[in-house]
Amino acid sequence: METLDKKEHKATVTMGVGERFLVTVEASDQRDTELVKSVARSLDLGGLARR
Repeated sequence: METLDKKEHKATVTMGVGERFLVTVEASDQRDTELVKSVARSLDLGGLARR
C-alpha cells in the first residue's frame, strides 16, 4: 500500500512480507512516492521472508 499526504508532504509505502512481517518505508518532504518505492525495492525482502 502506498500513501501520499500532500499537505504534510509525507510519502509512505507499507508491504506485507512472508505472511509474517509488515515493512513500512516513510519519508518527509516528498512530492510523490517514488523515493520510498525505490528504497523499498532495494531492501532484501526475500531474506526477511525466509526467516
